[in-house]
Amino acid sequence: MRNIIALNVIISLFIVACSPSANQVNDIYRINREQKLYELSVIWKELSYNFANMDNCPGLDIDSLYQAYISIILNTENDFEYCKALQRFMASFNNGHVYCEYPDYVYKQLGYLPIATSFKNKKIIVDNITLKDTNEIHIGDEIVAINGINAIDYFQEFCIPYVSTSNEETKIHDAIIHWRRYDLILYNTPVKLEIRNPKGIKKLTMYADNPALSNYHFPLLEKHLINAENIFLEDTFNNYAYIRLTKCDSTFEKFFIKNYENIRKYKNLIIDISHNSGGGSNYTDNVINYLINNDSIYCYRETTKENIALYKARGTIGAKHKDDKLIYEAYKKFFPYYNNTAFKDILHNEGNAKYNAIIDHIRYKGNVYVMISSSTISAAEYFATMLSQNKNITFLGSKTAGAMGLPLPIFLPSGIKVFINTTKTYDFQGNDISSGISPDYEYDFSEFYKTGNPNEMLSKFIQVVQELKE
Repeated sequence: MRNIIALNVIISLFIVACSPSANQVNDIYRINREQKLYELSVIWKELSYNFANMDNCPGLDIDSLYQAYISIILNTENDFEYCKALQRFMASFNNGHVYCEYPDYVYKQLGYLPIATSFKNKKIIVDNITLKDTNEIHIGDEIVAINGINAIDYFQEFCIPYVSTSNEETKIHDAIIHWRRYDLILYNTPVKLEIRNPKGIKKLTMYADNPALSNYHFPLLEKHLINAENIFLEDTFNNYAYIRLTKCDSTFEKFFIKNYENIRKYKNLIIDISHNSGGGSNYTDNVINYLINNDSIYCYRETTKENIALYKARGTIGAKHKDDKLIYEAYKKFFPYYNNTAFKDILHNEGNAKYNAIIDHIRYKGNVYVMISSSTISAAEYFATMLSQNKNITFLGSKTAGAMGLPLPIFLPSGIKVFINTTKTYDFQGNDISSGISPDYEYDFSEFYKTGNPNEMLSKFIQVVQELKE
């Protein structure tokens, strides 16, 4: 049975339409109009040749979008608004690996509201606050309006269009957003909120903060950070081990190997990558060897765009002679190049399969349950896909972010860095998973992380797994 529980995400609220404060005015006017147009043109060109996932953008015409954004880009008032406009342009392509990073001098001007909320029953509920604001707003309050606009309408109009992802759940999560992202609001910007609590409606103004400009911390928020650290837990009674891996970096393999002898004692292993922010897939390969009980480990299929000018020209001949059957038949095989939809398979370094370096008796033989969510991103999705070739693995949670493949970085003169996804990704059954990996069983685990007690959290996970097995 597939259980779908209401989306519950940690978010922070921010304003998009705002004016810079006095101390910022002099440092966000570096990029002139000509350079803006040039950079937009570079992005359009690179997307046209290299972006692999236009099939996830129904109804989008890249040339028409480019034309529409020329005036938008040229009319941006400062570098901050220009960066936002470029990010909105990139987000139109519905891919987690198509986005832009702002220059450092722009990032230093940005801020966020120090508040965390959850989206529950179509309401925005305050989930956590900083000590600084305890007298203004309280846990359990409902945010009903932002700057005079209905809160739900606000983030749908001003925030969702800036989110780069192919997963709608991720889009909602990142639109209302967690407190640590602050790329759509300027530091010290006043934001007018209307909140509802048992005493009625209250109006207040909060100001965006910047961690680089502020000396105080947010202990109540930090307490609930889901991806703060790797964790290993054991339940000897139920015969379960639990390991949470939050990034695909140098700590990924080290933490797993450190706990592997204990992991091997248990018949069941829960691997929690539901809030793994990705990193480098190379850090996961050795762990994959331990968890796949096969002598040969296969790599999943990937394809990338193929641009051959001569073939495109031949496709043009076929398109121009549709009424001549002989010419049309001779040249129609070149239509994918003419239409810019030709793909070829990627040859991996060691072919389609490689020998498992971990000897048989050391590999994990038990049942593996992998927790995934819309916050399982990039290299973490690679890890999950590779594990899927093991018959003893079950995936639980929600669809992953859809940031598969390797992005191409484009370095613009302004200091903006643009990323463009270059591959289409397929699972071992041949299904296109470029937009995310779907679990075997859907479940919302977000409340489990708020218990504050790791052992209680593990008990909840085990209960769900055992119920699904029955």
